[in-house]
Amino acid sequence: MSRTLWRRVFVSLFLVGLVVWGVIDWAKNNEVQASAVMSSMFFWIDKDNDNNSSEPVLLTGPDAEQIKSTLKVGELAPDFSLKNADGETVRLSDYRGKPVLLNFWASWCEPCKEEMPVFQDYYESENPSVQLLTVNATTTERSKKDAVNFVRANGFTFPVVYDTKSEVIPDYRAYYLPVTFMIDADGKLTYERRGPLTEKMLTELLPTS
Repeated sequence: MSRTLWRRVFVSLFLVGLVVWGVIDWAKNNEVQASAVMSSMFFWIDKDNDNNSSEPVLLTGPDAEQIKSTLKVGELAPDFSLKNADGETVRLSDYRGKPVLLNFWASWCEPCKEEMPVFQDYYESENPSVQLLTVNATTTERSKKDAVNFVRANGFTFPVVYDTKSEVIPDYRAYYLPVTFMIDADGKLTYERRGPLTEKMLTELLPTS
């Protein structure tokens, strides 16, 4: 290999190294967007357990204390305002007076994909007793468009809003995906589930009347 070619290879590798270092340094100093840039650092574990279901995805980034911290049953669910794919604003408080099943998910999350058909079937059922609202963890996606296209491609019609600035995930300690909360008609938390919901789980969770 000629000296000139070696020089070009060296310069190219040096420039690539600078770019990678710059991205990592930027991500460290921009916590809200770090998860989106470092999306390859997210992982999921699929193993046998008592429910024979997948384990939730643990988002890397939050420290151990944040991960262990959870909202308490009986606590008022944090209100939020996010937009759907059509740009319409949806507020959690708009559902006050009705119980709500609130779910956090991402399109790359395999356990999330397991439960979404369950939600769709429930949403299409007659006279659902609980309002369904799902929140996409958009900062963990390659782009919002990817998440929107995933919903449309799979024919999901239940309500979806997009947390494009990671405003809601910290409030709900939603550092595992999927995670689902049951909120009563008074806006208080009554249940939290880290991991996918099966049809049986959902049936047992929902009010009987």
